[in-house]
Amino acid sequence: PGPILGNMFTPANHTLQTMGSWSSVMASGGSLEPGIIRLPTLILGLATIWPMSMLARDTFQSRPFLLVSVALFLLCPIAILESTEARGYAFMVFFGTSASAFLLRYLLNGQTALLSFYAVVTTLGIWSHLVTVVVPMGHALFLIGTIMLTRKNTSVVRGRAWGGLFAITLAGVTTITAL
Repeated sequence: PGPILGNMFTPANHTLQTMGSWSSVMASGGSLEPGIIRLPTLILGLATIWPMSMLARDTFQSRPFLLVSVALFLLCPIAILESTEARGYAFMVFFGTSASAFLLRYLLNGQTALLSFYAVVTTLGIWSHLVTVVVPMGHALFLIGTIMLTRKNTSVVRGRAWGGLFAITLAGVTTITAL
């Protein structure tokens, strides 16, 4: 695992996926079968159903819409492709979707513990592939817009938006520290 972590900034190194494949190969006794090497991406691709269902449940608040959104995700060509390649994009999709689900849940009910989870999954997403940084950047733009454009003078909405920005800052500091 040393060379995997040592080559963090090599563009072709998707660090968490490479570590996952290495672990999978070691657990299988050294088998280099394609299914063994791709197993971590398949697991993360399927695991993305959980945050996708959280997003759908919190957005639509209807079981039929939840099931339709999960079915559409399972049929989405990019989700299928990235869950079968031995690359880190399934990790990006999982962590990006998880971050969005945690942030939405926090904005709806204000549970501050969700901010820690948001920071951790965002950090892991960025660590798995640097392009994942666009997810918290999009969240930050949304939260800044919420703070600036909220017509109601409600401190709850603005307070939660500031809390979300704090979590993004925490994720940035954690990412820089982890790199």
